[in-house]
Amino acid sequence: MARSKSKKQQEPEIRLINAALALAARRRWRDIRMADIAAEAEMSIADALAQVHSKTAILNALGRHINRAVLEDLHTDPEIGDSPKDRLFDLMMRRFDAMRDFRSGLAGISADLGLDPCAALSRLCGIQHAMALTLEAAGISTAGPCGVLRRQGLSAIYIYCLSVWFRDDTDDMSVTMAAVDRALTFVDNLLVRRPSRRPHKTGADASAAH
Repeated sequence: MARSKSKKQQEPEIRLINAALALAARRRWRDIRMADIAAEAEMSIADALAQVHSKTAILNALGRHINRAVLEDLHTDPEIGDSPKDRLFDLMMRRFDAMRDFRSGLAGISADLGLDPCAALSRLCGIQHAMALTLEAAGISTAGPCGVLRRQGLSAIYIYCLSVWFRDDTDDMSVTMAAVDRALTFVDNLLVRRPSRRPHKTGADASAAH
């Protein structure tokens, strides 16, 4: 998702993601059409639809790229703290950092998704999948009933902290950091204190992330 490359140099899917988020920062998401995104990406509509068939598919692709960026960052820099809570905190903040360039667009999209139940449901599924990856990367099991509760609990934390992050105008994301820390502390017993594994040092395969 490097912004230093020209549109022509970027992979087609990345071009469409960047174009969609750039438009979302300027216009209401519900008013944006795939033809608009293709034009912003300097692609034909045929080429754009061959890559992603809808705006929801673009958001799913963005989720995969964010997941991959966080896990690749973990592979490069595996030091994420000793306690499960510290590891979750670090991974959550890496996620917000990976999304930093898209914050304005994501804020606009989030405000509009409430009017599209299907898109909102797809977003929720994507968040739960991302939080499952986050828990596993932190060495916390997502298996069984406890795993389901952990995924749901961390998803709720993420959605709350996302709303804080949209309004956080600090350079170091200190407001978001404080919100993540408070939320993780509040649900520490559910997410952290049950038996968990040490995280894998090599990260995880995000190629199938949604």
